[in-house]
Amino acid sequence: MPAALELTRAMRCGRYLRAWSLTMLLVGVWHGAAPAAPAAPDQASVLILLPDQPGLPAAMAIVSGIRAVLLKEWSFRVTIEIEHVDVARFASPEAEERRLRTVYGSKYGHQRFDVIVAALPGPSRFIRRARDELWPGTPVVVCGVDERIVRDLKPPPGFAVLTIRFDMKGTVRAALSLLPDTLHVALVGGASPPEQVYHDLIRQAVSDVGGLDVIDLTNLSIADMLARVSNLPEHTIIVQSSYQVDGTGRRFYGIDLVPHVSNAANRPIFTPLDLALGRGVVGGSIVDFEDIGRDAGTVASRLIRGATPPPTPVPSYATSVPRFDGRQLARWHLDQRRLPENSQVIFHETTYWEKYGWYVVSAVGLIGAQALDRVASMGQLATSLAHEVNQPLTAILTNAQVAKRLLAGARPELEELRSCLNDIVRDDKRASEVIRRMRQLLTRADVVSSPLALNDVAANTLGLVASEALLHAVKIEFFPEAALPVVYGDTVRIQQVILNLLINAIAAAANGGDPRPTVTMWTSTVTAPFVELGVHDSGKGITEGDLDRIFEPFFTTKPDGLGMGLAISRTIIEAHRGDLLVENDPAGGAIFRVRLCTDRPEAN
Repeated sequence: MPAALELTRAMRCGRYLRAWSLTMLLVGVWHGAAPAAPAAPDQASVLILLPDQPGLPAAMAIVSGIRAVLLKEWSFRVTIEIEHVDVARFASPEAEERRLRTVYGSKYGHQRFDVIVAALPGPSRFIRRARDELWPGTPVVVCGVDERIVRDLKPPPGFAVLTIRFDMKGTVRAALSLLPDTLHVALVGGASPPEQVYHDLIRQAVSDVGGLDVIDLTNLSIADMLARVSNLPEHTIIVQSSYQVDGTGRRFYGIDLVPHVSNAANRPIFTPLDLALGRGVVGGSIVDFEDIGRDAGTVASRLIRGATPPPTPVPSYATSVPRFDGRQLARWHLDQRRLPENSQVIFHETTYWEKYGWYVVSAVGLIGAQALDRVASMGQLATSLAHEVNQPLTAILTNAQVAKRLLAGARPELEELRSCLNDIVRDDKRASEVIRRMRQLLTRADVVSSPLALNDVAANTLGLVASEALLHAVKIEFFPEAALPVVYGDTVRIQQVILNLLINAIAAAANGGDPRPTVTMWTSTVTAPFVELGVHDSGKGITEGDLDRIFEPFFTTKPDGLGMGLAISRTIIEAHRGDLLVENDPAGGAIFRVRLCTDRPEAN
């Protein structure tokens, strides 16, 4: 613990020193170049331009850093507006940019900003073209752009350009220090044109290091990419780049994909992106996006106070640091002594489960194991649940901002305002429902046998795995039997079993090699007094020798599995006077059948 505290203090002090040093550097760069600065305004107004869809983790981390500085220096005397410049994905980016200019001109035509901050390359290019039309004379801070991209850029008047350097070469070299026999670099990333900038930097870094070839996985669908990373040749490392659009055009947050790549991969993953650390990557030479935002916030505050921007791009103090996940080092049996000098290792403490897992299971028995399994299931769903909650929250924010704008008008359009409020109510209920389901599965409660509609329980559970299936590019089909008899049992426990079967089926289908991975679930009436819920995946099926052992405690076919999920599921179903059966489908895949009783249990 003392070592962890020292690391935290060192990182915190480093941030303060970076902010102070940046200020000193800018004072030096600007000293003598500007006339006497005017008095700072009583109320500052800042516009932040971000790339792509709302909620992009890297962009939000930058915003967090900007806000931390501005709110510390200006408190309630600063107003911060945020807009998203999303043009690159359209068939005609030029037409979309013209549309955005019209929208921004309408929204902010009568509003003056003291400074504009454009984060990352897309907004940076937009503001260089549009500033003089939309916000003439307004000072601009550009941040988060790689110095190699803007090497020859002469900033327009009023622009302060803070450059960073994504250390692709340092990341590759760090990987080689741990795995010196590496021959191949598998490049995982998105298929959109803006992302190719980052991919090219990695390709160049691999070329500069020499002696390696690139396995390019940047234009594939998610399913094809996951299949490829699960079957890479020996002496290969994976480098994760920006990933927002797959080869089929689907958009998502690349950070959400990292755990799935890690789970599927047969080789270790490295990256220069700090937000991926702790999600399944080993590490790399990493730059902190919040540090990028803090530096931009420091410069923005100086511009608000009247400073003149420097005439050339200035390096940000958000520099790359070799940083690694101790759990992933252990997973891949990598020797920490081979790490680059001054490396930071986080998550390096042995977990309670690693130390005492066997004793915990022995002591608490099946009841405790049921709780562990429920938490483990939720851990697998954490990313997709966060994504599912984030969607309505983002929609709520957007509608609230629109409503605020409508109310600010001379004649608010009541119908539009009413529509915004209705959308907010709907999305709030949607987010609450997701959280309610999650709490049900995590709450420890006594088993209560009551009438339940199996079709409804199954449909609700499908909602929990929808994002998981999407990230694995797995199609889910549900065929409920109409007028299904009522069964008796504990809703939460039954849902836990269905959740476990669906998660397993999605993984099996995604890794089964089928070009159209599918999971099919159905309900039906079988021999009285039972009804059946079935789950079938399009995977490879279960090895014949494992069919008889599949429900044994601690037996697992997953490298990171506990081997308790199916054992607990069968115990739950048998406690409900039912049965859990498994068989291979001759046409491919495995079939699990849950049979539940329709007879009312006798009172004790």
